[in-house]
Amino acid sequence: MGGGYGGGQGAPGPNVSEDVWAAQGYPVQGPNGWVQYRTRDTGEPYFHNHRTNETVWDRPADWPATMQGQI
Repeated sequence: MGGGYGGGQGAPGPNVSEDVWAAQGYPVQGPNGWVQYRTRDTGEPYFHNHRTNETVWDRPADWPATMQGQI
């Protein structure tokens, strides 16, 4: 899936100021290895699981609804 973490396309890279991402509140740490990011080009949220190396556009089932308000 394009824009996934490690693919270089959507993950923040060295050219993106860490302060900018911190001000936006991203990345957001979730449960069970999930982290929510936003693509650099469109700002669309996506989720990456660092335990399983899975990247998805839709909120994972075990992502708490209260954290969904962050996007």
